[in-house]
Amino acid sequence: MIAAWMLWSAGVGVLFLVAGLAAERLLTVYGRPTRWVWIVAGAATTALSVLRIPGGAPEQAAPPPGYAPPLLEPLAVTVQTTSSFSPKSAGTWTRKTTRFRRGRKWVGWP
Repeated sequence: MIAAWMLWSAGVGVLFLVAGLAAERLLTVYGRPTRWVWIVAGAATTALSVLRIPGGAPEQAAPPPGYAPPLLEPLAVTVQTTSSFSPKSAGTWTRKTTRFRRGRKWVGWP
């Protein structure tokens, strides 16, 4: 369904591209500015594609009579409070460059 929407949006974009080229040539003949043609073509392509997004709100099916959702037990989460980070394991920054030295290997950009 997404692929169909993408192809539809690309088709709309191509149609607005052709219309924009025609309008640009017409406005050039009459000596009018042409930048607004492309702003309108881009905005229209985007607006039509957004309005046509598939998968809107699905209809909710009513549960069968007498159905009760399952009850879940409470969930406990334990987070470790100590950190294993030490400045020695992180490496060192040099002041002359923006490179980071870890042991004998340099990481970063010159």
